[in-house]
Amino acid sequence: MNAEFDEHPIFNNSQFFIMTPMIQTLSTQINKCLWNGSAGAAVYGDYRLGKTRALDYLIDILMNRQGEKIGAKSISIAPRDQNTIAGIFKNICHSFGFELKARATSDDMSNIVMHHLGDLTLINSTKQVVLIVDEFQRLNVNQLEAFAELYDGLVRCGANLFVLFAGNDSDSLRIRKSIQDDQNELIRGRFFTQEFMFYGIRTYEELVFCLNEFDTRQYPKDGPTYTKYFVGNTVPDNWRLKSLADNIWPIYLSDFKSQMNIKSWPMQYFISMIRILLTDFLPNHGVGDDGLISEMIRESIRASGLVKNLVH
Repeated sequence: MNAEFDEHPIFNNSQFFIMTPMIQTLSTQINKCLWNGSAGAAVYGDYRLGKTRALDYLIDILMNRQGEKIGAKSISIAPRDQNTIAGIFKNICHSFGFELKARATSDDMSNIVMHHLGDLTLINSTKQVVLIVDEFQRLNVNQLEAFAELYDGLVRCGANLFVLFAGNDSDSLRIRKSIQDDQNELIRGRFFTQEFMFYGIRTYEELVFCLNEFDTRQYPKDGPTYTKYFVGNTVPDNWRLKSLADNIWPIYLSDFKSQMNIKSWPMQYFISMIRILLTDFLPNHGVGDDGLISEMIRESIRASGLVKNLVH
């Protein structure tokens, strides 16, 4: 393969992105929360569904009712940040790129974060800012007070903080149960009255939508579509990847979903399957043999990691 081939976005695992119906739904849900003046929300889902990529997308598209951009920042909770409120402020400072003095106190770090978030509220007339907290399941309930402190501090300045917590559905049950305790009513009422589930691909229509992304996104920007980039010389000019939806969906349902009790097709494994199919199997074998197409689809799904992930 030549260097230009290897530089295609589809091979960049950490940055590759396509729009999905699930991301569109989450975007609508969070925008409604912002428009209604909510202080927070939570989104849960299994691993490998694409939550983190969806959150990265949200950072750039959130707007208020006036159509003004709402500034957003994100942090990811590391396993070492499980004990203290000060650890949360330190995590945020490092995530934002701030250098801290060796003896910086919790108050020092809180003030630094608060001033930065306050500055971001100046870009819109509703003085709103969003803080996205990924890997929420790694927190303990007492650390949520750090976000309440930031919220209160910004309110005193006439600004409005919205905190979006995101975490693994099953692993976050511990802290979600603690949030329901009576002593945590203030935290629950402020940040957790709006809760949403995030999924992978669940329907044929969602599959078609995702396949169509490969048929419409271009690389370079004025170049061929992702589909044409890899199979342009081996398929008819009017051939589209989404035409394989009628092949892919029944194979996924019968050979994988029903046998392995999959709730939704995780995007990580779907993207991996398409990468194998689009960059290897189809360019080498074409689309003229339906039986061969079905076998290529099965092998692509198996090679994507989905089966190993579910078995183990």
